[in-house]
Amino acid sequence: PYDSVSGTFTAEGLLKGYAYASVSADGSTIDLAVDRTSITALPALENGATQLVFSYRRVVNAAFSGLRTDYTGEGITITPDLTYTNGGIATISDGDKPFRVVYPENFYDKQGVTHTGTYSVSILYSDAESRYYVLAAETPDATYTVDKVALTVQASINEGDKYYGDIILGAGGNLAEYIEYAILSGLVGQDTTCKAFTDLPGSGVTFSITGTGYALAGSHTVTAEFNAQDYTVTVSWEGGQSLTVLPRGFEVTAPTVEMTYGDALPSTYQVTVLKSAFEFDTLGLFDSAEEIAAVFGVDSSAVADGGSVWTVTVAASALRNNATANSFGFVNADDYDFTEFNASALNFNANFSAALASDGNGQINVSPVTVTVRPVENPAPVRVNDVDELMSVEISFRPSDNTNKFGVSGCLYINTENVSGSGNYPISADRHNLVSSHNFGEYENVLFVVEPGSDTVRVS
Repeated sequence: PYDSVSGTFTAEGLLKGYAYASVSADGSTIDLAVDRTSITALPALENGATQLVFSYRRVVNAAFSGLRTDYTGEGITITPDLTYTNGGIATISDGDKPFRVVYPENFYDKQGVTHTGTYSVSILYSDAESRYYVLAAETPDATYTVDKVALTVQASINEGDKYYGDIILGAGGNLAEYIEYAILSGLVGQDTTCKAFTDLPGSGVTFSITGTGYALAGSHTVTAEFNAQDYTVTVSWEGGQSLTVLPRGFEVTAPTVEMTYGDALPSTYQVTVLKSAFEFDTLGLFDSAEEIAAVFGVDSSAVADGGSVWTVTVAASALRNNATANSFGFVNADDYDFTEFNASALNFNANFSAALASDGNGQINVSPVTVTVRPVENPAPVRVNDVDELMSVEISFRPSDNTNKFGVSGCLYINTENVSGSGNYPISADRHNLVSSHNFGEYENVLFVVEPGSDTVRVS
């Protein structure tokens, strides 16, 4: 791109055909580029000076600058700064540059994209690269850095109830199944075609909450770690980071309890729970009597394996019913339903909740008590005027614990099936006038059985 110039100079000597001198042309000094100058000698001038015609390639300096840039999602081209030896800026087309930039093999991927990282780049001089320019000196290798750029991801916790046992934490866990996320902004270059975060090179997503095993019932703060080769990721939570785990519910079935009037209500009951209630348990934490006992907060001896069910002995306060005591302190003879399973009466595992089964429950069945009444020993002889009077003779009964306990009063009668005048008559087993203060209203809590024995009444 330069015109030929001519001039005179004092040759310090021609060595091997190369000129070591400078020529002044148009007021500027041009180095003859040492070993890059072609010189042709012409006939000597009259003054004896040597006349030379020379052509030259101009010397330029190349230096790297701006060796750090942000990721663009495209391929990056590094252009060194070019200056002439006098400090002037050199603007040279790519085809005329006496060098080329050499990139490492991993500088571009298969799609021609330069990813974030640190790269060693160099300038390679080639004598054949340019007709007009020559590189002044070898340029040292440089380190080129591509920095990550900002990316925003929006995450949200799935709607719907989540129960204890649904979410498994730690390695091999499934917390990520309950969280949705998508790229909100920040993609550049070719990455704008990515539909999902996981399509980005070097992407990885980790969600976590405190704990191991199953996520405990309660409220948890979800933390997220999004990694991508070329992006620094910020997470924007839609709806917050709080994840609520509800206690896992199951049903217990109440037993059938047979009682007799006057018995105290049981202090414990045996309830049953289907083993299928724990089929969620992929970690095997609830498949033994000891582990089921821990759910109910009872001793392991209170749990028995019933095949398809677990049988658990619980305090009576844990199984509410509508059986109430009367004024005598006893439950009236009747059938009573169980109404509620009261887990709060136990040291119940907070990760579970239990309710009374909707059907199949037993009842508390209270039967009337049978009181055996016996006549007094050696009944006193009686004197009557006729048969009618004989039938109304009252015979006292022998007091007992049960007659006292159940407020029995009244009398027995003589057996008058075979009246034959004066003689010894047995006590009737069928006729009596016995009552109990515990029989009232609709409740018949006490039944009577008369055992007449062998004693007889002397009648005259």
